[in-house]
Amino acid sequence: MRRKMKVVDPASVGLPLEAVILENLRDHEYRKDFVRINLRIEIAAVVKRLRLERGLTQKQLAARAGVPQSQIARLEGLADERIPSLDFLGRLFRGLGQRATLRVGPTRGRKSSICEIALV
Repeated sequence: MRRKMKVVDPASVGLPLEAVILENLRDHEYRKDFVRINLRIEIAAVVKRLRLERGLTQKQLAARAGVPQSQIARLEGLADERIPSLDFLGRLFRGLGQRATLRVGPTRGRKSSICEIALV
């Protein structure tokens, strides 16, 4: 269930969009949604860019990845806000001939090593 978030309306205060986003990012729920949605958009953009660079249709990528074409259309279309599973992403990147990794590192201010986990 989506929570009702208090957000700053840029029209009411005459602020640039970037300033409004920064102000809204102070709200924990807004920040969580913002990060999730931006991650989803970035994943979709990378998949689509790589697919087009290889001259593949969604149907061709689906066949290579062993997934239905409708799942690729849904991912690239951005209508679905869910984050794709690691298994699904692994299949897509394998179908694109890419080695995908998950990079794990410390949060701000903490000392820790960075490690990468191969998805494909």
